[in-house]
Amino acid sequence: MTAFEVERQELLKKGYKGVARGVLMELLYRYGRMNQREIGELMGIDYSAVSVMRKRLSGLQKRDRNLSGEIEKIKERLQ
Repeated sequence: MTAFEVERQELLKKGYKGVARGVLMELLYRYGRMNQREIGELMGIDYSAVSVMRKRLSGLQKRDRNLSGEIEKIKERLQ
């Protein structure tokens, strides 16, 4: 994911804990027409972990305007 300067292979690793992984999950859900089960399979985690990460990301966005701005820039490029 170029916006967060993280390689694709890193994002898809099960143990990766960065915010970029949560952003990827959210974008796949919102714009990739994937459900949480499919995202979990892609990323090697359970669908419930996808749900937890998306909720966690939502909370982070509310507290961090810079993160929200970065995510909005990505969304604009997707549309």
